[in-house]
Amino acid sequence: LNKGKISISAKVQSNFIIIKEVNDTNKCDPIVEGTGIRNIKTIANKYNGAVKILNDNMKFKVSVLLCLPN
Repeated sequence: LNKGKISISAKVQSNFIIIKEVNDTNKCDPIVEGTGIRNIKTIANKYNGAVKILNDNMKFKVSVLLCLPN
């Protein structure tokens, strides 16, 4: 069995917080938008942010950019 690895990082840069997640997978299936992805997009929208989702080279990647309040 090939067990995947999940890594999560977050950093503050200027007035933004950047959150990145990488999940090693054993397949490159199309991205299916479930409850989790919808929730992430809703939160990003609430904080004038953006979400980028990729599924390539056997890795599922999510990057979230959120604007911090002044």
